Formats: sequence, C-alpha cells, structure tokens
Amino acid sequence: MRHRFILFWVFVIFNIALVHAQDALSLEVIGTPTYDQDTNSVTVDLVIQGSHNLDLTDLTASDFDIGEASSNVVVDGQRRLPVAMAIIVDLSVGSDDDLIRDTLKSFFNHYYQADDDITLYILDGKDDEPRVITVDSLEMADSVINDLAKQDTYYSTGTAWSKALGDLRLKGVSSVRPRVALHIASFILRPADVDTVFGFVDEDIPFHVVQAHRSRQDQGELFLKLGENGGGFYSDNMKGQFVLSDEDYNSINTLKLLFEKIDDMRLVYQLSYTSQSQSLEQVRDVQLAARLNNQVVVESQFSYSRDFDPPQIEFANPADLNVNRVPFRDDNLNIVFTRNTQPITIS
Repeated sequence: MRHRFILFWVFVIFNIALVHAQDALSLEVIGTPTYDQDTNSVTVDLVIQGSHNLDLTDLTASDFDIGEASSNVVVDGQRRLPVAMAIIVDLSVGSDDDLIRDTLKSFFNHYYQADDDITLYILDGKDDEPRVITVDSLEMADSVINDLAKQDTYYSTGTAWSKALGDLRLKGVSSVRPRVALHIASFILRPADVDTVFGFVDEDIPFHVVQAHRSRQDQGELFLKLGENGGGFYSDNMKGQFVLSDEDYNSINTLKLLFEKIDDMRLVYQLSYTSQSQSLEQVRDVQLAARLNNQVVVESQFSYSRDFDPPQIEFANPADLNVNRVPFRDDNLNIVFTRNTQPITIS
C-alpha cells in the first residue's frame, strides 16, 4: 500500500510538471499571413516560446496541424528576431580583463544583430553603481570592449543585476523581442549575491553566466549555482580556452552552446502550404496547433484574405446566336414562330 501511495504522488507530480510546461508555452502568429492567388499558397510566420525544458529549435512540418485541407507543407526556421539583452561586466581588481574582453568579442563578432537592443552594465567605477552603455552598432561595441580594464576596487554585483532586471522589465514582454541577461566575470565577491537573481526567473528572462578566469576554479560551483538560480546556462571559460582569438574570436564548447542558446531565442518559423480548401469565403479563419515531444500541444489561429477575380463569360459557340425563326399563323390565326427556344453554350 505504501508503494502505491508513492507511485500516486510521482504520477501527480509528473502531471503537474506537464501542465506547467503547457501553460508556459505559447504559439503566436506574427505579422500578416500572406496568400498567393496564383499558386493558392499561404505563408505564416510563427513564434513558439516557453518552457526551457523543451527543444523548440528543430520543428518540422510533421509537428504542426493545420485546420484546413492542405498539401506541400514546408516549415523553415529563421533566426531573425531582435533581442533585448542586458550584459553585466564585472571588472573588479584581480579580474582577467583580457579574457573578459575576448569573451565579449566572441559574442558580438558572431551573434550581434543590428536591430538588437543591448545594454552594457559595466562595473568599473568607484562604487557598485554600474556604468550603463546602450550599444547601437558593432563598431561601438568593439570600441567599448577594447577600453575595458580591471580596476583597483572590488565590486558587489547585486546593484548591477537589480538595475539590469529593472530595465528589462520596463521593456516589457514581447514575442517579437525576447529578453535575456548575460553576466561575465572572473569571480564573485559576495557568495550571497547568487541568491539575488531569482527575479529574472520570475520574469521568464534567462540569466546566463560566463566565468572568464585563469585561476579561480574554486568559484566554479558558485558560478554554476548563479546560472541555475537565474534559469540560464554556465560556461567556465578558464584560460580563454573556449575563445579562438586567432580565428576572429570564434567561441567553442560550452561558450558556443551558451551563445547559441541566446541565438535560438531569435527563432521564427515560417510555415507555408498549398490550401486545398473548397471554401468560397473571402476571409478564412484557420486553427493551428504545434505538437511537441508528442505530449504538449499549443494552439493558435490566423486569418488570411483572398481576392477573387470577376467572372469572365464568353459564348463558346457564336453560331448558337444565328437562329432562324420563321413566323406563321396557327389554327387560330395567331402569329407564332417555328422556334421559341435556343440552347446557348457559354464558358
């Protein structure tokens, strides 16, 4: 009986987790669906966001159910959404500032997009108040990064994290501009600070962490906990081993995985198909569902309009119009014709 009780609660917990995963997921149509009258094809842009436990990066046509008869279904993933991003940089005394610079270059050189909304929170002043810089170009980012240098002061990062979170909150939740945070440092001055980033999780903002250092292995578990508390990934870029500085600062290993996780937030799925529906409605409302891991289903809907050409009517056989109607008088002396009806063929 005791074993049955335990099994029951495992089942309940599993289902609660599944419900939360369903609640966290969203499927949203962005932009205006298009309809090609010549090919009878429909194109829709979709954004799927939610649970970090589900892989949403490799969906195919088989993962979608379209609520009208269709064929030639094609799904193409495109990483083109701009991100709203906060990057916190700690330059406390003893930091390996060259590795921090290389880490930043490896991100901006390969993952930055011109329409990104990226803000740097740089701890390099006289107190814990960060220097805030809004990046508006790759050239500006490169200039700022090259000037970064370790200071003769120790910083507590809590103030910078709090300010970054507050600014991301003000930007608001948007399906077409996902939010993310990244912390780069060699060490953490106050271990208690790692318990102050839960607010990012509450806002569904991943907080990723990179430790760029040469000799701070003892703080690895602290950085790992920081990433876990912030709902993000952790990369230990010890001795700069994950940045190929002689190859345009390409990232590898866990650092590349972390940056690609950020890049995955840009993903837009473009779904196109040929409509087989016989409906003559000018505006069609279509239900759409995505099925993930054969378990979680998330639904949405969209509409598209069609323009109908006016009908073109022609006589298929002009000779049908040449009718010979001969008049004569019937028995009552009324005038009648030899032909009163004539079939006409039109196209």
